[in-house]
Amino acid sequence: MKTQRINNYDIQYIGRDSIIEMELNNIYRELGISEDVYNFGKETLLALEKRFDEIDRICEFNQLKSIKKLCVKNRLSDIHFAATTGYGYNDLGRDTLEAIYASVFKRRRCFS
Repeated sequence: MKTQRINNYDIQYIGRDSIIEMELNNIYRELGISEDVYNFGKETLLALEKRFDEIDRICEFNQLKSIKKLCVKNRLSDIHFAATTGYGYNDLGRDTLEAIYASVFKRRRCFS
C-alpha cells in the first residue's frame, strides 16, 4: 500500500474513490461536520444529479448556440488567428474579436 502526504493529510492508495471518500470524511469531521450531515448532503446531491446534468446540458447547448451565432455573424475563421506584428494596426483578428465582444456586451466598440 502506497502512502503519500498531501496538504498535511496522509493519502493511502488502496482505491482512489475509497481513499478520497475516507479523507473527505476525516476532513469534514475535523471541521465539525457530523457524518450524518455529510451523508445527508451526499444523498441530496445524488437525488439532484439528474437535474444538475439536465441544467448542464441546457447551458452547454445555449452556450454553443451563442458562440456559433457570434462566429457565423462575424465570419470568424482560422485566418483571424494568424500571427501579427503585435501593434494592432490593420489586425483582422483584433477587429473581428472586437466585433464579437461588442455583440456580446451590446456596445459599439470594446477595445480602445
